[in-house]
Amino acid sequence: MLIVQCEMCEEVQVIPGRPDEDGVARARWVCRRCGTSQVAVMAVSSDGRSDLRKIVRGLCFACEVVSEE
Repeated sequence: MLIVQCEMCEEVQVIPGRPDEDGVARARWVCRRCGTSQVAVMAVSSDGRSDLRKIVRGLCFACEVVSEE
């Protein structure tokens, strides 16, 4: 799992992925908000699976509630 941010509109996305054997994660995605194609190459120093609970507790997702009246 990679957490990435659009360089144009700063929309945050969680996309599937993991680092290669050399410790580099490569990601390619299209921003859902503005439609900009993104490419990122990130050096990953360690695997975050052991800290996943701590990471997920720190995430916050907002949603809009729509009433059906």
